Amino acid sequence: MIERANTMRGSINICCPFSPPGGENYGDGGRIMIDKVGDVYILTCAICGEEEDEDFGYFYDAVEYKSKMGWKNQRNSAGHWEDVCTECAKS
Repeated sequence: MIERANTMRGSINICCPFSPPGGENYGDGGRIMIDKVGDVYILTCAICGEEEDEDFGYFYDAVEYKSKMGWKNQRNSAGHWEDVCTECAKS
């Protein structure tokens, strides 16, 4: 099992091509909320910070999963895209 106590820091953040360099992965810089930790990718909600229970071996598996499971892509107040879990998308 992978230790995920603080995956938003100390992991490799997978960014969209329009993301500004630097900054942290909290959805405020146009970053996609899929972190690579070791050999797996972890999907994290930009609103509540909850991580999906499933780990993914490939980045695009996580992208496909979030689409199938009802996650939403939306713009935040700064105009950047963020990934939002189904619970936060209802709000």
